[in-house]
Amino acid sequence: SVVVFASALLNVLGALGRLAVLSVIGSAAMMLGAWPAARAFVEGGGNALAGLLIFSSAVSCAVALGAVLRFRDQLAGWLRGSGRWWDLGAARSFGAMSGAMLVSGLAASGTLLAVRGHIKAIQGLEVTGEFDAAWGLSMNQVTLVLSSLQTYYLPELARARNPAQRDAHISSVLAVAALTAAVAIAAIALLKPWLLTVFYSAAFRPAVAYLRWTLLGDYLKVTSWILSIPILAAGDMKMFLAADLAAYGVFLAVASALAPLVTAATGAAMAFVAMYAAHLLLCAVYLGRKLRFVPARSAVAAWVAGLGVVTVASALTWGQT
Repeated sequence: SVVVFASALLNVLGALGRLAVLSVIGSAAMMLGAWPAARAFVEGGGNALAGLLIFSSAVSCAVALGAVLRFRDQLAGWLRGSGRWWDLGAARSFGAMSGAMLVSGLAASGTLLAVRGHIKAIQGLEVTGEFDAAWGLSMNQVTLVLSSLQTYYLPELARARNPAQRDAHISSVLAVAALTAAVAIAAIALLKPWLLTVFYSAAFRPAVAYLRWTLLGDYLKVTSWILSIPILAAGDMKMFLAADLAAYGVFLAVASALAPLVTAATGAAMAFVAMYAAHLLLCAVYLGRKLRFVPARSAVAAWVAGLGVVTVASALTWGQT
């Protein structure tokens, strides 16, 4: 909680360099502590994992507080400002946004849990583990792309003074993210058997059959995420939540419908594509009708080019085992 709050302050203060260092240091602390924790666990240290998490969190917390304290004079001015300590309107806005994000997160976790339970009931734990390996590898690479943009993207949209500035921000991020995601997805598609072996083990190589679908969905997820953030910036939490819940509903419905036709795990992987196709469509329609968003030609060209790269890479590697 301290790290999240301090990171938000650094973002508002424009200290993006320090924020990036904070992210790297937290991951580095986890990496450095992983080997000693693993050794301690093998030797009977049942609390080794808890110790690793505490160590990483403590390092991140110390670095975050140190970075924030560099701005103590400016923060002290904020705290001594003329604004009230409590404002009902601000509290409602915060509650609406945080509440919508909480409901969305719970829906995402619950939907995935239900799909995993269905796979386990029909195909067993082994296939469930293979599906989770594909899901994890797919989610991690998308998170890497999106988290690198998130710090910049939402604040810039919120600070946009007119629709032209807002459209320019959306178009620029869309172009960069589409090309970056396309390259990352194509590389993973080409190397997916090897990556599954390195990050998991050779026993997880059958997950290739699910990863080829989730990688296609990843490109749509990146795009739909970029188009959903302007909804947050506009403060329309009802639409943001409705789009998320509708997408999760599509995921659950398509996965259930396809399970008898293919397998439960394959149906879930295919449903992942349908979920983000639906989410992308809803967000695009909202931006076009409500915000009158018109993407730049360069952004459209970048997105189409990225889609072509992903499609070709998927087609070339579809039969990998």
